[in-house]
Amino acid sequence: SRETFCLTIEIQDPKICAIEFVLKDEARDKWFKLNGQNVHIDIPRDEINIPNASVPEDLVQVKAFIQWELKGKKTYTLRARK
Repeated sequence: SRETFCLTIEIQDPKICAIEFVLKDEARDKWFKLNGQNVHIDIPRDEINIPNASVPEDLVQVKAFIQWELKGKKTYTLRARK
């Protein structure tokens, strides 16, 4: 069975446009390269556009009702609402 590992790299400097690296298996003293070279990954700098999604009103009402129930079904007078 093969083990799978995940590495997350957070880059906050917008001037960085690529990363280069090699991996080393310390237990076997083995280096992993790409065709004998460092692995080079370009970082796309295009803005990711996430379209505004419309939420169905009945879903909003269900969520509001559940929150109301969880908070003890509080009732307010008309005066308290103002």
